[in-house]
Amino acid sequence: MTLENYAVFGGYFYYDLKHTLKAFNHKESKKCFKFIEKYKNDFYILMLADYELYRYFQDKNFTSKKAYLSIFAFKKRKKFQKEDIDEEKFIPEFINFLDQDNYKENFIKVKEAISKGRVYQINLTQNFKFHSKMDSFELFKLLLSRQNTEFKAFIKDETREILSFSPELFFKTKKRKIFTKPMKGTIKRDKDPIKDEENKTFLQNDTKNLSENVMICDLLRNDLSKIITKKSLKTKLFEIQSHPTLHQMTSSVQGKLKKNISLYQIFKALFPCGSITGAPKLESIKFIKELEQRERGIYCGTIGLIHKNKNKFSVAIRTL
Repeated sequence: MTLENYAVFGGYFYYDLKHTLKAFNHKESKKCFKFIEKYKNDFYILMLADYELYRYFQDKNFTSKKAYLSIFAFKKRKKFQKEDIDEEKFIPEFINFLDQDNYKENFIKVKEAISKGRVYQINLTQNFKFHSKMDSFELFKLLLSRQNTEFKAFIKDETREILSFSPELFFKTKKRKIFTKPMKGTIKRDKDPIKDEENKTFLQNDTKNLSENVMICDLLRNDLSKIITKKSLKTKLFEIQSHPTLHQMTSSVQGKLKKNISLYQIFKALFPCGSITGAPKLESIKFIKELEQRERGIYCGTIGLIHKNKNKFSVAIRTL
């Protein structure tokens, strides 16, 4: 079994790869979505969508030199068992670091845009590069021992290796029910249990974090309204999830899909997730492109599973 023939997503190890599809343009993207609808009962289908997939929905003439949508159809799966790996094997050599001047300049531009009302919130990102001699799957298992997140993923093909440790759900569906859980609001944990609880309480009551969270919930409510039935929308605000190093605030937004809504229609309505763009979404996407001047790739895109009448997708944060 070669590395290209298996993958990990969530709590499962997928193997016996039967089909791979990639999209560089509109025609190939349509082919990918049609394949999913036709064969979702026959295979466990893993889907990788780069952040730049949004351009496909905005411009039918969009083409890319890199695949922005990839489909992997596996016949079999089994429970994935994580292993303990010797940490001394991982000695990263960082190739680039944060450009402080550029970041400061962009941060000022964001504050100005917010003060002028162009946007209300922006998710500004920075990429880092490092080199390691460690095997990619060994590195995945090592980092997993430090942060065993719900939406962990490892996928490798002939062009790239994806290691994701995302704790954030983009959306999941079961029959006609759709559920989203945006993550906005973060505070570090403390080794002192009393201080740790104080941090958690602060997060749950902090005006800034609450405001950021509710903005994205409003955005997702608006996105979902395009594909769900009237009066089916339900929201549960400001839950705290505790992870090994962080407390994070999430909220839940769910509804009942209209009849015959396809995965393509769900993606067209929701992608990319508002938690990694800002609000309002379209203007935030445009502003991010001006500021970052690079492709995000799989980072801030999504990784997910389609099988029978269920879908589950992560927001691809904390991803190599």
